[in-house]
Amino acid sequence: MDGVPVTVTCRVLKLARQPYYRWLDKPVADAVLEEPYRANALFDAHCDDPEFGYRFLADEARGAGARMADRTAWRICRDNRWWSVFGKQRGRGKKAGPPVHDDLVSRKFRSRKFVRALERHRMVGSIGRVGAAGDNAAMKSFFSLLQKNVLDRRSWATREELRIAIVSWIERTYHRRRRQAALGRLTPVEFETVMTTPALQAA
Repeated sequence: MDGVPVTVTCRVLKLARQPYYRWLDKPVADAVLEEPYRANALFDAHCDDPEFGYRFLADEARGAGARMADRTAWRICRDNRWWSVFGKQRGRGKKAGPPVHDDLVSRKFRSRKFVRALERHRMVGSIGRVGAAGDNAAMKSFFSLLQKNVLDRRSWATREELRIAIVSWIERTYHRRRRQAALGRLTPVEFETVMTTPALQAA
């Protein structure tokens, strides 16, 4: 109120004076000023790759210079409804069949028809030890991403068309843009570059 001393006003409202003077010195906080830049960086990344979730969008935004925590990226994406194209489709697809390599499908390799199919496609069936999922977990994870990001996106007219789409996704997105927590938030190409240089120097 005009004419009322700040000290009296703060005492009546039970407010500390220091926050008031900080606000008076800077009415708009730095975080509020940075919010639009962060949102723009996230939106650009979302438009470029609609399949990315908020964690990967945050990685892309940080790469563009807009530093933020994953939680901040999640809040901005939630408020603006920038969802991954896969986010609303969980659980709707059919359950995938058994892979070629598994510890529970050994009976499949006794089928002559199945063995001939493997030979026709120049594939070798392998069986892991029961309970030892680590030997093929990485490949299952990769092929799950491939299935979701490429194979299930649309119908493919020819094998060549699908082959080009798979190679493009692997080389353009997975190798060069998809940062992984296990690699220290680096892409596979960046991680290989970092690890190859010391190895060459040691050799």
